[in-house]
Parts: sequence; C-alpha cells; structure tokens
Amino acid sequence: MIKDKIKTCNYCSNSRTYTLTDEEELDSNFCFDDDTDYSSQVFFVSEDKNHRIMHTIGDGKPPRLEFEFWNNNFKRWDTYDIKFLKFCFNCGRKIIEYPEFKTYEEKKIAKLKINKR
Repeated sequence: MIKDKIKTCNYCSNSRTYTLTDEEELDSNFCFDDDTDYSSQVFFVSEDKNHRIMHTIGDGKPPRLEFEFWNNNFKRWDTYDIKFLKFCFNCGRKIIEYPEFKTYEEKKIAKLKINKR
C-alpha cells in the first residue's frame, strides 16, 4: 500500500505524512506510528520569564502548543496545558493524520465545562 502524498512543511511533517516508495513498502520494519522525532522551540515568553509557550512536533503526537510555567521548587519547566493544532501555523495545512487526538480535545473541553459549574 502506497500512502497518498500529503504536502507538508518543516513544522507539520511527521512519519504519518511520509510517502512510501516501492522499496520501502517491502521493508516490514517501517511503521507509520514510529514518529519518535521530537522538536520543540520557544514561541513566546512572558515578561516575568515564568511562563512560556512552546511549539512542539513529533513524539507520536500532532503539532501542538504547550503552555508551561517555571517551577521554582524543582527548577524546571512544567506543562499545564496542551493545545493540539487543527491547522499548521506555518503552511496552513489541515492536520488530518491524528484522528485519535480529536476525541482527547473533546474530552478535555467537556471536563472544563463540568468543572466550571
């Protein structure tokens, strides 16, 4: 099975958008879920430098924004929210290759609505 070509950019490319050649199709070791590459870059830092937004790709998850705060007790950054992107912010491509994360977002929103009551 040769996967349909999905045009991507450097920000939204992952193993699920990869197109197999005939030679790679015969390689039984290749798996579309082997998205272990991980890249993260600072998108925004607050004036007090205690909060930041990271743009992250890879690690088996869709492109996302990770909202983090500086935990002074442990001297590290901790994530307090993740927003999975529906579109690539660089090329505008609709992110369709991770349908399982759509339900994650819906559950997270439903939980927030229940907690606000």
